[in-house]
Amino acid sequence: MRVVAIVNGYTGALCLQELVDQGDEVVAVVTSPGDPRPGMDPKTSVKLTADRNFLPVYQPAMGDVNKPEFIEIIRKLAPDLIVSMHYAVIFRRELLEIPRLGCVNEHPSRLPAGRGMTPSFWHMIRGDECNWITLHFVDPGIDTGDVIAQGSIPVLPDDTGRTSSKKLSEEGHRIFAENLPLIREGKAPRLPQNQVPGVESSYVSWKPWHSRIKWTRTAKELALRVRTLTMPRGEGGWTQPSYAFLAGQRVNVRAAVAEAVPGMDSLPGEPGQVMGVAGQGLVVKTGHGLLTISDADVEGCECEGLRGVLALLPAGLPARFD
Repeated sequence: MRVVAIVNGYTGALCLQELVDQGDEVVAVVTSPGDPRPGMDPKTSVKLTADRNFLPVYQPAMGDVNKPEFIEIIRKLAPDLIVSMHYAVIFRRELLEIPRLGCVNEHPSRLPAGRGMTPSFWHMIRGDECNWITLHFVDPGIDTGDVIAQGSIPVLPDDTGRTSSKKLSEEGHRIFAENLPLIREGKAPRLPQNQVPGVESSYVSWKPWHSRIKWTRTAKELALRVRTLTMPRGEGGWTQPSYAFLAGQRVNVRAAVAEAVPGMDSLPGEPGQVMGVAGQGLVVKTGHGLLTISDADVEGCECEGLRGVLALLPAGLPARFD
């Protein structure tokens, strides 16, 4: 089977290698211009995976895959199948109609929930017990094609969005490998999304400002969001750690817990108000309950950690996060 792989990320790298391992002829790999990043784990890089297997690579600007010139390149390659993963472009019908077996995609949610630019930790940040991924056919809509298979991994108490996303990519690889022979034979399941039991349709378009802390949420909700968005210092990504502003400075919040704090629970205050410093860190009032921030830093002064945040507090309270 001749395949064009239009893929990004760890999921894309794993499934690209699977295509090679199952003996398919990958006639082109299309990935984003920023791959690989400096210091990137080679196993998570589509470009390095392609290079390792001596595959032809295209890295056009995002969106160029829909231009007539590029569609003509794909047409001349005569693929039987297009495989898409984490490539943030809605493919034009002209591209989708080229392969005889169609186009398949993996989307990090339990479709039809979470269509759109859904982050791979979408279910986790909602507070669900599992993160989900869907292998589906691509049609001209936005993540609306028939479902081939769905997989899930449990969200564990010590998971962050990053660790859960890594495991979800590996689950995505599993269901892709399992269903690839059926796709190749034209016998893959096709379940219309309106027939997926117990799932309501929803749409997500993740933006950087979704990481900003809304102090009117409950402490429990905020603690989960902080844990989900936590990433090691100095590491970037297409999301950002939870953040808020204090004394006009951006503060990245990297660890926080929702717990009772004796002597502060009954004190009056507005959401975002700093109630004091306890043994575990900085205690902040939320819409319901107290959030204790145990790890944070002022942007640009990450090496100072929580000490740099405490330096922003006035000599006497009150102080308030925006």
